[in-house]
Amino acid sequence: MPMTISRAEALVLVKGAASPGTCPMCAVAEAAPVLARGPHAFVTLNRYPLRWGHLLVVTTRHVERFSELTDDEHAESAALCLRAARAMERELAPPRVFVASLGSARDNLPMTCPHLHWHIVPVAHGERPRDVLTWRHGVLQGTPDEWDALEHRMRAALAPG
Repeated sequence: MPMTISRAEALVLVKGAASPGTCPMCAVAEAAPVLARGPHAFVTLNRYPLRWGHLLVVTTRHVERFSELTDDEHAESAALCLRAARAMERELAPPRVFVASLGSARDNLPMTCPHLHWHIVPVAHGERPRDVLTWRHGVLQGTPDEWDALEHRMRAALAPG
């Protein structure tokens, strides 16, 4: 079972994974295991998950504000969020799924980035967004085998048809 690492430990990992001055989400777009993809956005596992199975929908083009999205980019991102939430409900059977667009253009928040993206998070009964959508309690860290199993499971759940 994945273990929880502290916010401080997670921040060290994030800083080590991204080159200075580069967008972390653009780096994710180049290196992430893609579970589902369209021409404008893709679904991947969040490598710093709040809950096991936490997914991200990321635009392939670096976009920082909703006003910068084309209608096609928005429609595809929204469709991928819905597809990911449905796959999560089928495969992981959480009581609830939170879908949120988080991130900030502020450069003094090391656990976020300005690149527009959406979080699809499985949650338990009674959990509130303010208690879930935060690194305050740390993030989960899995073994390579746990990541591989989750990636295979969610890729299958997101497969068309």
